This record gives sequence, structure tokens and C-alpha cells, in this order.
Amino acid sequence: MATIGEKFRTVRQSSGWTVDDVSRRIKLPAAIIEAIESNEFYKLPSPTYAIGFIRNYSKLLGLNDKEMVNEFIQQNKEASPTSLDLRDEIIAHDQDRKGSRIFWIFLVIIMIGLGSYFLIRYYRVSRKSVARQKEVVDEKKRDKLPEVSLVGRYQRMMMDKKGPSHVPSTRVSITVIKEVFISVSEGENLLFSGVLKEGASEEWASDEAIIIKVGSPDAVRLFVNEQDKGIVGENMSSPSVLSINGESVHVSLPEHTPDE
Repeated sequence: MATIGEKFRTVRQSSGWTVDDVSRRIKLPAAIIEAIESNEFYKLPSPTYAIGFIRNYSKLLGLNDKEMVNEFIQQNKEASPTSLDLRDEIIAHDQDRKGSRIFWIFLVIIMIGLGSYFLIRYYRVSRKSVARQKEVVDEKKRDKLPEVSLVGRYQRMMMDKKGPSHVPSTRVSITVIKEVFISVSEGENLLFSGVLKEGASEEWASDEAIIIKVGSPDAVRLFVNEQDKGIVGENMSSPSVLSINGESVHVSLPEHTPDE
């Protein structure tokens, strides 16, 4: 029966390789290759190294590395029963290799997990930062917007409906002389209702009659179509109703006195 060394030599020679060819391919000195093929394993550094050499050499030649290692163990035991237990060394060597592989796999998994965690965290923080920046920009835009009263909104609504060149027939503005409660309506549409402070100015425009209910008629100065009508209820102490249509201003008492 051919020894392990003879098997290596036979397959190598049938492949047309020299010892130097094998030495270059598996990065081993030619003397190691010759020692293996001559079954002179005592020349090798240690049984553990011998196992590694045989595995690499077997894979290069297309042989079953496990079978060749087992054959090497059996042959070495028969030649020297008192030598080290190579099988135990093989098991220990394999366990070391498996332990090393498990460690690196575990390390890679941890690195991937940490990378995913920080990537997701960065993405969430970036989204929050972008959202916050958008809120700040929106707040700045809102701060720059001029205050728009019911008058401005109503006038723009009429311009949108009838065109930018349309001028409503009734344009009313008031200046508050002292704090007063008023309500302004256009037909059934309530345009404004509330208390205006002293010095406040408001204006309304419509193609229909504008009705202004004033809690104290001597508290407002009235302008109709840019004409100063003065303090319309200057001599009146009770609440009044101002009905304004075009240039016409009609002052009357309300049907009932508002609680305000």
C-alpha cells in the first residue's frame, strides 16, 4: 500500500509539476515538500504544522484533505506509537479555527448592527433637523407677513370675483375716537364684530349696502368713498345703526339695544 508521501509524489508527477512548482503555489519551502513526499515528517516543525501543510498540499493536487490528514495520523502512529497524539492536536487546531471564525463572524454582526443603528439614528435626527428648519423658516415667513384684517381679506375676495380693476361702489372706513363695540355686515354676511380700541382704523368695501351697528355713535369718525362724513352720531348718546350705500348714509336707532 502506497504511503501518504508516495501518493503526493505520484499525483504531483502525473500533473506535470516539479517540487519547485508546488513550493511556489502553496508558499512552502521545497525542503518541506520533499520531506512530506519522503514520509520524513520528523523534519517538519511540529505535528500541527504538518497537518496544515498536508491539507494545503492535498487541496492543490485535488485530493481529499480530510482523508489525507487521517491517513497521515494513522501512518505516524504506526511509525511512532509513543509520539504525540496527533488526532487531539487536529481537534484542538480545528476548534481554534472554528473559534476564530465564530469570533470574526460575531464581530462583523456587531459592526453591522452598530452601523445600522447609527445610520437610522442619523436619518431620524436629520429628518427632525430638516423639519425644525422648515418650521423656523415658516415662522420667519409668518413674522414678515403683514397683518391682514377682515377688510383686506374681503376686498381681495371681491377682486378675485370681479377682477382687479373693479372698484366697489361703497367703500367705508372708520377711525375710532374712543373704545367702542361695533358690528359690520353686508346683507346677511357678517364682516366684523368686536371691540375696537381708541385710535384703531378699519375699512370695508362692497357693491351692496354696508350696515354698521355702533354701541356709542360719537365714538367713531366715518369716511365714505374717501369723503369725511365726520362723527355721524355726534349728538346721539344711544347705540345707532349706520346704513351706507354708495354716497348715502342713513342713521337710525336699532330695533333693540344690544347688551354690549
